[in-house]
Amino acid sequence: MNDDYQLSHINVNNLEKELTKHPDRQFVKYLLDGIKNGFDTMVSKTELPTVECKNLQSAFRNPDSVDIIIKQEVDKGYLIGPFKSSLLIGIVSPIEFPLIFSDGSDKLYRLDALYRGIKKNEKKSTKPRLPITFTILKDICQFLRKGYYTPYVDILLEAACVTAYFGFLRCGEFTVLHSFDSECNVSIEDIRFLKDKVTFHLKASKTDPFREGVDIHLFASGASVCPVLFWNVTWNFVIENSKIVKHKTLFCDGK
Repeated sequence: MNDDYQLSHINVNNLEKELTKHPDRQFVKYLLDGIKNGFDTMVSKTELPTVECKNLQSAFRNPDSVDIIIKQEVDKGYLIGPFKSSLLIGIVSPIEFPLIFSDGSDKLYRLDALYRGIKKNEKKSTKPRLPITFTILKDICQFLRKGYYTPYVDILLEAACVTAYFGFLRCGEFTVLHSFDSECNVSIEDIRFLKDKVTFHLKASKTDPFREGVDIHLFASGASVCPVLFWNVTWNFVIENSKIVKHKTLFCDGK
Protein backbone atom coordinates (compact mmCIF):
# COMPACT_ATOMS: atom_id res chain seq x y z
CA MET A 1 0.00 0.00 0.00
CA ASN A 2 1.29 3.43 -0.92
CA ASP A 3 1.35 5.67 2.15
CA ASP A 4 1.45 8.81 -0.02
CA TYR A 5 -2.30 8.63 -0.49
CA GLN A 6 -5.20 7.19 1.42
CA LEU A 7 -7.69 4.92 -0.32
CA SER A 8 -10.29 5.12 2.46
CA HIS A 9 -11.10 7.05 5.62
CA ILE A 10 -11.86 3.76 7.35
CA ASN A 11 -9.47 2.83 10.13
CA VAL A 12 -8.62 -0.66 8.91
CA ASN A 13 -6.94 -1.65 12.17
CA ASN A 14 -10.08 -0.90 14.18
CA LEU A 15 -12.23 -2.70 11.62
CA GLU A 16 -9.97 -5.75 11.71
CA LYS A 17 -10.27 -5.91 15.52
CA GLU A 18 -14.06 -5.69 15.38
CA LEU A 19 -14.23 -8.52 12.84
CA THR A 20 -11.91 -10.84 14.75
CA LYS A 21 -14.72 -13.25 15.67
CA HIS A 22 -16.54 -13.07 12.36
CA PRO A 23 -17.16 -16.65 11.16
CA ASP A 24 -16.53 -15.99 7.46
CA ARG A 25 -12.79 -15.43 7.49
CA GLN A 26 -12.51 -15.46 3.70
CA PHE A 27 -15.00 -12.59 3.46
CA VAL A 28 -13.16 -10.64 6.19
CA LYS A 29 -9.87 -11.07 4.32
CA TYR A 30 -11.52 -9.91 1.10
CA LEU A 31 -13.05 -6.86 2.81
CA LEU A 32 -9.87 -5.75 4.59
CA ASP A 33 -7.67 -6.28 1.54
CA GLY A 34 -10.14 -4.34 -0.60
CA ILE A 35 -10.14 -1.38 1.79
CA LYS A 36 -6.34 -1.38 2.04
CA ASN A 37 -5.41 -1.97 -1.59
CA GLY A 38 -8.61 -1.33 -3.51
CA PHE A 39 -11.30 -3.72 -4.72
CA ASP A 40 -11.09 -5.60 -7.99
CA THR A 41 -13.50 -3.96 -10.45
CA MET A 42 -13.60 -7.23 -12.45
CA VAL A 43 -13.03 -5.19 -15.60
CA SER A 44 -10.54 -6.97 -17.86
CA LYS A 45 -10.55 -4.44 -20.68
CA THR A 46 -9.14 -0.99 -20.05
CA GLU A 47 -9.75 0.50 -23.48
CA LEU A 48 -13.50 0.92 -23.25
CA PRO A 49 -15.54 3.45 -25.22
CA THR A 50 -16.70 6.50 -23.31
CA VAL A 51 -20.45 6.73 -23.08
CA GLU A 52 -22.25 9.91 -22.10
CA CYS A 53 -25.92 9.75 -21.24
CA LYS A 54 -28.37 12.10 -22.92
CA ASN A 55 -29.04 14.04 -19.72
CA LEU A 56 -25.36 14.83 -19.29
CA GLN A 57 -25.02 15.96 -22.90
CA SER A 58 -28.02 18.26 -22.62
CA ALA A 59 -26.66 19.65 -19.34
CA PHE A 60 -23.39 20.56 -21.04
CA ARG A 61 -25.25 22.25 -23.88
CA ASN A 62 -27.62 24.20 -21.59
CA PRO A 63 -25.81 24.99 -18.32
CA ASP A 64 -28.07 27.97 -17.63
CA SER A 65 -31.14 25.73 -17.68
CA VAL A 66 -29.48 23.43 -15.16
CA ASP A 67 -28.80 26.40 -12.87
CA ILE A 68 -32.47 27.44 -13.10
CA ILE A 69 -33.70 23.95 -12.24
CA ILE A 70 -31.34 23.71 -9.26
CA LYS A 71 -32.43 27.16 -8.03
CA GLN A 72 -36.07 26.06 -8.21
CA GLU A 73 -35.25 23.01 -6.08
CA VAL A 74 -33.43 25.22 -3.57
CA ASP A 75 -36.34 27.70 -3.40
CA LYS A 76 -38.76 24.83 -2.70
CA GLY A 77 -36.57 23.64 0.15
CA TYR A 78 -35.66 20.34 -1.49
CA LEU A 79 -31.96 21.31 -1.61
CA ILE A 80 -29.71 23.68 0.35
CA GLY A 81 -26.79 25.68 -0.96
CA PRO A 82 -24.78 26.58 -2.90
CA PHE A 83 -21.84 26.76 -0.48
CA LYS A 84 -18.55 28.55 -0.97
CA SER A 85 -16.61 25.93 1.01
CA SER A 86 -16.94 22.22 1.68
CA LEU A 87 -19.25 21.17 4.48
CA LEU A 88 -17.00 18.18 5.27
CA ILE A 89 -14.09 20.22 6.60
CA GLY A 90 -13.42 19.28 10.24
CA ILE A 91 -15.78 16.32 10.21
CA VAL A 92 -14.16 13.23 11.75
CA SER A 93 -14.88 9.78 10.37
CA PRO A 94 -16.89 7.84 13.00
CA ILE A 95 -15.05 4.68 11.92
CA GLU A 96 -11.59 6.15 12.35
CA PHE A 97 -12.20 7.76 15.76
CA PRO A 98 -14.63 6.53 18.45
CA LEU A 99 -17.17 8.77 20.16
CA ILE A 100 -16.83 9.00 23.93
CA PHE A 101 -20.06 8.71 25.91
CA SER A 102 -20.81 10.16 29.33
CA ASP A 103 -20.31 6.76 30.97
CA GLY A 104 -16.78 6.52 29.56
CA SER A 105 -17.63 3.91 26.95
CA ASP A 106 -16.87 4.37 23.28
CA LYS A 107 -18.66 3.13 20.22
CA LEU A 108 -17.87 3.28 16.53
CA TYR A 109 -21.25 4.14 15.04
CA ARG A 110 -20.59 3.54 11.36
CA LEU A 111 -18.43 0.50 12.06
CA ASP A 112 -21.23 -0.95 14.15
CA ALA A 113 -23.68 -0.31 11.30
CA LEU A 114 -21.27 -1.92 8.84
CA TYR A 115 -20.90 -4.98 11.05
CA ARG A 116 -24.67 -5.30 11.46
CA GLY A 117 -25.10 -5.07 7.70
CA ILE A 118 -22.60 -7.87 7.21
CA LYS A 119 -24.41 -10.04 9.75
CA LYS A 120 -27.76 -9.47 8.04
CA ASN A 121 -26.34 -10.72 4.76
CA GLU A 122 -25.19 -13.93 6.39
CA LYS A 123 -27.35 -16.99 5.88
CA LYS A 124 -28.83 -17.89 9.23
CA SER A 125 -29.94 -21.40 9.95
CA THR A 126 -33.47 -21.30 11.35
CA LYS A 127 -35.15 -24.20 13.02
CA PRO A 128 -38.09 -25.50 10.98
CA ARG A 129 -41.54 -24.88 12.46
CA LEU A 130 -43.25 -28.24 12.24
CA PRO A 131 -47.01 -28.72 12.63
CA ILE A 132 -48.58 -30.37 15.65
CA THR A 133 -49.47 -33.91 14.61
CA PHE A 134 -52.05 -36.08 16.33
CA THR A 135 -49.28 -38.11 17.98
CA ILE A 136 -47.76 -34.94 19.46
CA LEU A 137 -51.21 -33.76 20.58
CA LYS A 138 -51.83 -37.09 22.31
CA ASP A 139 -48.47 -36.89 24.11
CA ILE A 140 -49.26 -33.36 25.29
CA CYS A 141 -52.64 -34.41 26.63
CA GLN A 142 -51.24 -37.46 28.41
CA PHE A 143 -48.52 -35.32 29.97
CA LEU A 144 -51.02 -32.74 31.26
CA ARG A 145 -53.36 -35.43 32.61
CA LYS A 146 -50.59 -36.66 34.89
CA GLY A 147 -50.64 -33.23 36.56
CA TYR A 148 -48.04 -30.57 35.92
CA TYR A 149 -49.60 -27.28 37.07
CA THR A 150 -52.88 -27.04 38.97
CA PRO A 151 -55.84 -29.21 37.83
CA TYR A 152 -57.58 -26.13 36.46
CA VAL A 153 -54.58 -24.86 34.47
CA ASP A 154 -53.84 -28.35 33.14
CA ILE A 155 -57.40 -28.63 31.83
CA LEU A 156 -57.25 -25.17 30.28
CA LEU A 157 -54.03 -26.03 28.46
CA GLU A 158 -55.41 -29.32 27.20
CA ALA A 159 -58.64 -27.59 26.14
CA ALA A 160 -56.67 -24.98 24.17
CA CYS A 161 -54.54 -27.65 22.44
CA VAL A 162 -57.53 -29.86 21.57
CA THR A 163 -59.65 -26.94 20.35
CA ALA A 164 -56.83 -25.47 18.25
CA TYR A 165 -55.97 -28.83 16.67
CA PHE A 166 -59.46 -29.96 15.72
CA GLY A 167 -60.71 -26.45 14.90
CA PHE A 168 -57.66 -25.48 12.78
CA LEU A 169 -57.23 -22.35 14.90
CA ARG A 170 -54.37 -20.12 15.92
CA CYS A 171 -54.09 -19.81 19.68
CA GLY A 172 -54.45 -16.04 19.47
CA GLU A 173 -57.88 -16.39 17.88
CA PHE A 174 -59.61 -17.89 20.93
CA THR A 175 -57.37 -17.43 23.97
CA VAL A 176 -56.95 -14.35 26.21
CA LEU A 177 -53.53 -12.73 26.01
CA HIS A 178 -53.75 -9.93 28.59
CA SER A 179 -57.20 -9.02 29.89
CA PHE A 180 -60.60 -10.40 28.95
CA ASP A 181 -62.63 -8.42 26.42
CA SER A 182 -66.22 -9.55 25.96
CA GLU A 183 -66.31 -7.93 22.51
CA CYS A 184 -63.71 -10.28 21.00
CA ASN A 185 -62.83 -13.09 23.43
CA VAL A 186 -64.69 -16.39 23.69
CA SER A 187 -67.20 -16.48 26.56
CA ILE A 188 -69.13 -19.33 28.19
CA GLU A 189 -72.18 -18.32 26.15
CA ASP A 190 -70.21 -18.87 22.92
CA ILE A 191 -69.98 -22.65 23.28
CA ARG A 192 -72.87 -24.98 22.38
CA PHE A 193 -73.18 -28.73 22.80
CA LEU A 194 -75.03 -30.75 20.17
CA LYS A 195 -75.43 -34.48 19.71
CA ASP A 196 -72.25 -35.18 17.75
CA LYS A 197 -70.34 -31.91 17.90
CA VAL A 198 -69.32 -28.91 19.97
CA THR A 199 -69.62 -25.44 18.42
CA PHE A 200 -67.55 -22.39 19.31
CA HIS A 201 -68.64 -18.95 18.19
CA LEU A 202 -65.63 -16.74 17.50
CA LYS A 203 -66.51 -13.05 17.69
CA ALA A 204 -63.44 -12.03 15.66
CA SER A 205 -60.61 -13.65 13.73
CA LYS A 206 -58.14 -12.89 10.94
CA THR A 207 -60.53 -14.37 8.39
CA ASP A 208 -63.40 -12.25 9.74
CA PRO A 209 -62.26 -8.61 9.35
CA PHE A 210 -65.79 -7.21 9.75
CA ARG A 211 -66.32 -9.07 13.04
CA GLU A 212 -69.54 -10.71 11.98
CA GLY A 213 -68.55 -13.80 13.91
CA VAL A 214 -67.95 -17.35 12.72
CA ASP A 215 -68.89 -20.76 14.14
CA ILE A 216 -66.18 -23.38 14.60
CA HIS A 217 -67.52 -26.94 14.71
CA LEU A 218 -65.59 -29.65 16.56
CA PHE A 219 -66.84 -33.12 15.60
CA ALA A 220 -66.38 -36.40 17.44
CA SER A 221 -63.21 -38.16 16.30
CA GLY A 222 -63.66 -41.51 18.02
CA ALA A 223 -59.92 -41.50 18.77
CA SER A 224 -58.09 -41.43 22.09
CA VAL A 225 -58.26 -37.65 21.95
CA CYS A 226 -61.76 -36.54 21.02
CA PRO A 227 -62.85 -32.90 21.30
CA VAL A 228 -66.52 -33.76 21.91
CA LEU A 229 -65.71 -36.32 24.59
CA PHE A 230 -63.19 -34.00 26.22
CA TRP A 231 -65.56 -31.05 26.47
CA ASN A 232 -68.47 -33.17 27.73
CA VAL A 233 -66.31 -34.68 30.46
CA THR A 234 -64.61 -31.47 31.61
CA TRP A 235 -67.39 -28.93 31.08
CA ASN A 236 -68.88 -29.19 34.58
CA PHE A 237 -65.48 -28.75 36.18
CA VAL A 238 -64.82 -25.68 34.04
CA ILE A 239 -68.20 -24.14 34.89
CA GLU A 240 -67.84 -24.77 38.61
CA ASN A 241 -64.44 -23.15 38.75
CA SER A 242 -64.70 -19.80 40.51
CA LYS A 243 -62.31 -18.01 38.13
CA ILE A 244 -64.42 -18.93 35.11
CA VAL A 245 -67.69 -17.95 36.77
CA LYS A 246 -66.23 -14.60 37.80
CA HIS A 247 -65.15 -13.65 34.29
CA LYS A 248 -67.63 -15.74 32.27
CA THR A 249 -64.85 -16.52 29.84
CA LEU A 250 -63.00 -19.54 28.55
CA PHE A 251 -59.24 -19.98 28.17
CA CYS A 252 -58.36 -17.47 30.88
CA ASP A 253 -56.83 -18.12 34.30
CA GLY A 254 -58.74 -15.23 35.82
CA LYS A 255 -55.85 -12.80 36.11
